[in-house]
Amino acid sequence: MALILHLGTLGNIMLGPASSGEEALAIATRQRPELVLMDVNLEGPLDGIETARAIRKLYKIDIVFMSAFEAEIIARRAAGLEPFACIEKPFELDDIEKLIDKPPS
Repeated sequence: MALILHLGTLGNIMLGPASSGEEALAIATRQRPELVLMDVNLEGPLDGIETARAIRKLYKIDIVFMSAFEAEIIARRAAGLEPFACIEKPFELDDIEKLIDKPPS
């Protein structure tokens, strides 16, 4: 929640959070964000990578994965989702700010 509040203070319009892949996909379909911050672990049958694949198949929205897993593991699973970035938890709010200022694509 601190991340959402922090990004809002920087002038970003936050459309989430979504706790499931289905909810994230619905938000992306309805709102068409410019950038998605996606946790790899989501509730429900779609994890973050599967949800990102579905979003990227429909729209050219950049995805930044947030995960406690190593970035290399995420990169292998997310092959073909270029452009994307991955940030490992725990992270500093400044790290997210840098990605938003200069998104992956």
